[in-house]
Amino acid sequence: MTEKIENDFVYDVLSIYKDDHKYLTDVEYDNNKISCRLKPTEYPYTVETTFDYITSVTATLYACQLTYVLFALMIKNSKFENLNDLTYDEYIKSRDEAKLKFLRYNFKFTQPVKNDTFITASMKFKGVIEKRNKKFYSTTFKIGNGIIGELLSTII
Repeated sequence: MTEKIENDFVYDVLSIYKDDHKYLTDVEYDNNKISCRLKPTEYPYTVETTFDYITSVTATLYACQLTYVLFALMIKNSKFENLNDLTYDEYIKSRDEAKLKFLRYNFKFTQPVKNDTFITASMKFKGVIEKRNKKFYSTTFKIGNGIIGELLSTII
């Protein structure tokens, strides 16, 4: 059953970002998957907005924010495999202490995605990979109609 998530919850999860750099809105959660709309961004590293499409830098930022919110919802709903003993407050503390590590990004840009209006995005939790007594969390995501990818992360 799809659950509409309050923007206040999303903004709380993303509170490590400045307000104008919290990009997820209209978030919905269903069975370890989120869907949302992403606010347009300005490319922050150039004097003028040079890029009218999503770059790999922006896609990385979007993927991180999608992960933060997805994991928070899975913990809140006791659906986070192998982390059911982690409370929401402990998760937020691990985020604040940079213990959620993004280890590997795999992006595929199939076509340019314009960055001048709201676009849709989704992320799905794929599962846990265990290696050398460590747990790694695999997710897949889609941004607009032209970016797909995978993200591997861990919580230390």
